[in-house]
Amino acid sequence: NYTFIAQQVVNENFVTARLDHKLSDKDSLFSTFAFDDTPYRSPDNLNDVQLGDQTTRSTISAQENHEFSASILNSFRFGRNREEVQDNQSAKAINPAAADMNLGAIPGEPAAQVSVGGLTPFMGGVEDSTHFLWTSYQIYDDLTYSRGLHSLKFGFNYERMQSDILYNSYTAGRYNFGTLSAFLTNQPSRFKAALPGDITPRNMRQNLFGTYVQDDWRI
Repeated sequence: NYTFIAQQVVNENFVTARLDHKLSDKDSLFSTFAFDDTPYRSPDNLNDVQLGDQTTRSTISAQENHEFSASILNSFRFGRNREEVQDNQSAKAINPAAADMNLGAIPGEPAAQVSVGGLTPFMGGVEDSTHFLWTSYQIYDDLTYSRGLHSLKFGFNYERMQSDILYNSYTAGRYNFGTLSAFLTNQPSRFKAALPGDITPRNMRQNLFGTYVQDDWRI
């Protein structure tokens, strides 16, 4: 039972920025931006396939304040947050057999995964990438009215959430063998695979609305 310890390469690229600007005597603008990109490269556990993953996150937010009068202030805020993960984005064969479609259990796919009880599993040949994407858009607006010891605040918020998934799990299939003897005699206990052409995007959309009124008294 052998496990290969190979080089794993991780880079992280991070950028952040901030903007403060006074538009006029009654208007001001504030904004931030952040971007984080992390590519990852590593051979699989048996040194057959070079795996390439990438995680990316970006956020941007902005707030504009407008003073209608000494007692009335409005704040408008906008934000967007996006997180993206790509697995096996640039997977390539270290062992040429990992890219040989003639060894696949499913037509047009590389070698299937193989799990044998007591042995290091074979993670399969070069498969297509799996893509995860999450995006959230947010809008808030608050209006504050103050007079003496009394303060009244009300507003609304809206959030749009988008989830996009293309999950290529088991496209090449997976064999399970309970024992080494079963593997050597080609007697799998189970074979699992996605039906050809059944891999389709899974997209979800959600909308969230909210309103509020807040009444404060200062003593």
